[in-house]
Amino acid sequence: MPLVETKNNTVTQTNQEPTIPEKPFRIPAVDISEYENEYRIEADMPGIKEENIDIQFHHGELQIRGFTDVPDEKAQKRIDRYRQFEPADYYRAFRIGESVNAAEISAQYVDGILTVHLPKMEMLKPRKIEIARK
Repeated sequence: MPLVETKNNTVTQTNQEPTIPEKPFRIPAVDISEYENEYRIEADMPGIKEENIDIQFHHGELQIRGFTDVPDEKAQKRIDRYRQFEPADYYRAFRIGESVNAAEISAQYVDGILTVHLPKMEMLKPRKIEIARK
């Protein structure tokens, strides 16, 4: 059962496990919204540099990954006495339906929020039908 669904099953979360070796990962919280011309996924990914975000679309699946830069603690000669913050990579995947124009998917990253724009195919956009005059 998918965690997230939109009208006509256009965007659903997949249960595929990520393959991030030997490193903990987080599943970013997301908002999925539908607008007149697009679906929009907003993912909360604080602490990630834009160049460390990887978004892939392949065979109807959108994968979002964010990689953290973790400094080498031994090189810093740091000894942690107490630690609650653990840097971790982000991963989330979504099944994208045929109603999305995959060639036009775009993204932007601002203030820790990754926004992925999934434009609707032209045939799904609302349009006004004019009556032909004789």
